[in-house]
Amino acid sequence: LGVPLADVLLIGGTVAPGPSGRPALWNVSTGKPAYLNAVDPATGASLVSAPLPGADGSYAVAATPDGSIYVGTYGNGHLYRWRPGAGNVRADGTIHGVHRFFGARLGTAPQRAHLTRSRLQLFSRSRESGNQ
Repeated sequence: LGVPLADVLLIGGTVAPGPSGRPALWNVSTGKPAYLNAVDPATGASLVSAPLPGADGSYAVAATPDGSIYVGTYGNGHLYRWRPGAGNVRADGTIHGVHRFFGARLGTAPQRAHLTRSRLQLFSRSRESGNQ
């Protein structure tokens, strides 16, 4: 039936639309590789289980208005992106050091992603300059 799990760590998840557009619980389970998971909160059914190649785990999962799910990982220091309808996860960049800003166009407004070792924050450029 597969390889038994030795350990599972689920920290830093989020609630966001799943593949069908209904709310889902998004998180990353540790392992070699780690996996991005989406679970239906009403039934417990697995909606997404996508490997994050090279990653050991993550404490940083965030959703964007366009339905994308971003994951900042530890171990390999990558930023991964799951897009609705894509069926897989893509590595969008490598993180060096403790803090890193990523410029991106998320949804219809230009936004930036700030990733630290334990948190991924998404915000618009106007908020970045203090204008909320």
